[in-house]
Amino acid sequence: MATQQYTVEYTNNKHAYLKVQSDWSFLIRVPYRLKNDVSLVDDLLQRWKKLQKRIPDRIQVLSDTHVSVWWESIDRRILSQQFPIYTLLQTLEHILTEYAQPLVYAFASQLWKKVYGFWVNDVRRKWGSCTHDDRIMLNQSLVHFPKKYAEYVIIHECCHLVHKNHSKSFRNLVQKLCPD
Repeated sequence: MATQQYTVEYTNNKHAYLKVQSDWSFLIRVPYRLKNDVSLVDDLLQRWKKLQKRIPDRIQVLSDTHVSVWWESIDRRILSQQFPIYTLLQTLEHILTEYAQPLVYAFASQLWKKVYGFWVNDVRRKWGSCTHDDRIMLNQSLVHFPKKYAEYVIIHECCHLVHKNHSKSFRNLVQKLCPD
């Protein structure tokens, strides 16, 4: 990534931290008591560089200016304009929620079941899950793939409302709802 812009702000907070804005600039908040510690800002920027190496696993960053949404390249500035108060992660979560939530409730009602909770989370090892008390979670990374894959995960998790395991009857139900 290119050299990042950053702003340093002095606050009454106990700890210093770096916040990545939706336009990918940085806001570094430093307690007044550490105002003279010049190495602190450098340390936070170094930590960010280490963290940045993990971002492609979580956000499909195509370039400094584009991100993948539903397998299409979208300009980050457009996302920032559409969702001005959200960070990039929050924006992607919002996009997936707007698409997936109606589908979750539609498939659940098709199965004559009720969903008692739905959320999108940034997890590493699962595409989705259905809890024992019928709450469905989807992985935020689904927003980077074509919608048909997100729809399959939704169908898979809704079928867990009926069958809590991966039995033959579970697989048959998934096949019935998603023949592709």
